[in-house]
Amino acid sequence: MSLVDLIYPVICVGCQREGRYVCLECQEKLKKPEEICPNCCKPSLGGWVHPRCRSKDGIDRLLVGLSYKGLVQICLKKVKYKSNWDIVECLYKLCKLEDVPDMTVTYVPMWMKKEQQRGFNQAEIVADFVVGLRGDSRKVSRKVLLLERCKETKT
Repeated sequence: MSLVDLIYPVICVGCQREGRYVCLECQEKLKKPEEICPNCCKPSLGGWVHPRCRSKDGIDRLLVGLSYKGLVQICLKKVKYKSNWDIVECLYKLCKLEDVPDMTVTYVPMWMKKEQQRGFNQAEIVADFVVGLRGDSRKVSRKVLLLERCKETKT
């Protein structure tokens, strides 16, 4: 245990127990994300695109590691507003997507005006961090964004 761990122990975001950012009990309470076809958003086993929804240039599958609700949302706000990057690694491990081959990591871009004001996009930084955790030599490219923000939302 390091001196930093003694001064700033890791505390569960859900129940405040010491030891992990998301303790085993709180992990059990996490909701499993819906598996949906990325084109029509209807249920699809494994997140695969339905044959009727398939397109030549479209993606084959959408894997969502965790639902952006409850505890996960609180964790990501700690990353976003308090720069607690260790939580990203914890959440990534909970996603259990390490063994997915040929996975492309992407993110939803910020509204241009917000990004200009802030000077960076935290979602892009998180995506880059995840690519690093995967041991992937590729960076997340802004030029090959798969997702598009359609409307400006409140901060």
